Amino acid sequence: MINMKKQKKAVFKVKRYFKKVESCKKVCKKNWKKVVVVLGVLGLAFYFKNMLVVALVNNRPIFRQAYIKELEAQGGQQVLDALMTKAMILQEAKSTGVSISQEELDAELVKIEEIAKQQEMTLDELLELQNVKKKELIKQIEIQKIVEKMAGEGVEVSDEEATLYLEENMEYLPKEATQEELINIAKEQLKQQMLNEKIQELIVRIKDEAKVVSWL
Repeated sequence: MINMKKQKKAVFKVKRYFKKVESCKKVCKKNWKKVVVVLGVLGLAFYFKNMLVVALVNNRPIFRQAYIKELEAQGGQQVLDALMTKAMILQEAKSTGVSISQEELDAELVKIEEIAKQQEMTLDELLELQNVKKKELIKQIEIQKIVEKMAGEGVEVSDEEATLYLEENMEYLPKEATQEELINIAKEQLKQQMLNEKIQELIVRIKDEAKVVSWL
């Protein structure tokens, strides 16, 4: 008889325990939903705060709209001109079938890596120093090489032109270089000068031919 009473008490305690557990699960689940909602609201508030406010000065906000207006006032037209020029170059390249291969891009990156090594830095360290991302660098290289391809056709330097350049600029050239090396240096520098002139002519032409509408 005593054992039966003990068994009933034990069963009762077990049932009461599981009821508490079940009740706790329901409360926790309910509270967890509230926590998720609160976190979601806080996350949205933080997101929209960053969308609207760019900084706080003594707890006073500097709004993104004011920041954008100041940027436009200081250099907005220059930025717009650069964006439009890049768009014109890419459109001209597409219409004339000029493109840059991955191998050409990689070759230019190798050259920049060599420059970084001369400064005892890696390419990533050099880019970080210049505050430039690698994707941006690759895009800049692509634009530059496209322009050089479009403008550089037919740019050649004769031996006579190189010799004349040497005579006029000998004091600025390496003293230890051989005559052949000096000729090559002169040709390279002259070619770059001629190429820069052609690039300027190209950009002026495509700007004159472009139909531009601006609201700034």
